[in-house]
Amino acid sequence: MDNENSPGNMNQMQAAVRAEQVSMLYDAIPASTVANLVIAVLLVFAQWSAIEHTLLVWWLSITVTVVLLRVLLFIAYRRSAPSVDEIGIWGNRFTVGSSVSGLTFGTAGILLFKVAGLSETS
Repeated sequence: MDNENSPGNMNQMQAAVRAEQVSMLYDAIPASTVANLVIAVLLVFAQWSAIEHTLLVWWLSITVTVVLLRVLLFIAYRRSAPSVDEIGIWGNRFTVGSSVSGLTFGTAGILLFKVAGLSETS
């Protein structure tokens, strides 16, 4: 008799849940990439008169490159249709892509906003 609560069954269940979690993360990539592009363009537009154009264009180029790489990752994930045993590497790849995307937007908070000096705030 196979016990449903045996360690082997629990490990299989945990792996299946993890695989579904990773799949759901990849399912969100199309919407998040569109949102990233829209927000990036709006940010550059809003800052165009305040920040050096070269910096804005560089930041936007890097952001678009990251978005395109994440789209390629999404396509590769879908084509590979990973098994439960292969899902770990795809979860790691997603984490790296998300982290790099977050870093690009995080740098916007540092690079794309002018800091008002004391004379400008009074």
